[in-house]
Amino acid sequence: MKSKTIAFSLQKGGVGKSTISGVASFLLSQKGYKVLHVDMDSQANSTQLLTEVEDATETFDERDVLEAIKQQNPHPFILNISENLDILPSTDYLATLDQFLFNEFNQSPGVALFNIIEKIREAYDFIIVDTPPALSILTINSLFAADYVVIPTNLEKFSYNAIERFLGTVQEVNEFKTEQVNSSIEVLGILRSMHDKRRSDNKIFSDMLEETYQDALFETIIHRRATTGRLPIFGFQGNTELPSAVRQHRSFIEELIQRV
Repeated sequence: MKSKTIAFSLQKGGVGKSTISGVASFLLSQKGYKVLHVDMDSQANSTQLLTEVEDATETFDERDVLEAIKQQNPHPFILNISENLDILPSTDYLATLDQFLFNEFNQSPGVALFNIIEKIREAYDFIIVDTPPALSILTINSLFAADYVVIPTNLEKFSYNAIERFLGTVQEVNEFKTEQVNSSIEVLGILRSMHDKRRSDNKIFSDMLEETYQDALFETIIHRRATTGRLPIFGFQGNTELPSAVRQHRSFIEELIQRV
C-alpha cells in the first residue's frame, strides 16, 4: 500500500479537528495500518488525546515536531504510542516555528514539514496531520506535506463561511506544490461534525452544505456525544465508553479508506 498523508484542516477553530484527527489515527491503527500522527497545532490537543499526558509542553519539550523540523530529521522525535501508532508530538513552542523558518531555514518556508515526511513516508500506511485553527505557516506546511485534506466543519455560520476561503487556500498551496515538487493535494471531502440535533440552525447549515458541496460531503455526520467529549478525560486504553465514543468515527473511517 502506498503511503497516504492526510491533513485535517479548516482555518477556523472549534470544529473538532484535533479530536477527529486523533480518533482517525487511533482507529486506522486498530485496523492494522501503520500510522504516524503529526500534531502541527501548538495547542497540542491531539498530542494530549493520544498520549494521555497532562502537559504536552512539559513532557515533550525539545522532543517534538518543532525540533524534528529544525533538524530536518524526524527519526529521534517519533514516539511510539501503541502497536501500529506513532506520533510526532506538539508543544507550545511550535508557535515559534515561523521565526525559525523565516530567519534560519534555507529553503522555502512552506516545504519544511514535507521534507521530513518524505524521509519516513515508506514506514507508514497513513500519516495524519492535525492543523491549527487559523491560517499560518503551520497550516501552509501541513497542506504542502499532504496528499489529501479532510475539512471538518461544525454546523454554524462562521464555519460554513470559512469553507470557501479555505478551499481557495488549498488551491493556492496546490499551485505552489505543483511548481515545487510536481505533486498535488486532493480534497477528500467535507466532514460535518459536532451536530446537535436540538439546534435548528445545525439542520439548516447541514442542508446548506448538502446544497453547496453535495459531491464533496462525507455521508457520515459526527453528532455531539457526551462519551466523545469525555475522550480527553478517559483516553483510549481501558475506556469502557470507547465503543460509544468512536462509533460514528468508525463509519467515517470506512468512507475515508474508500476515497483514498
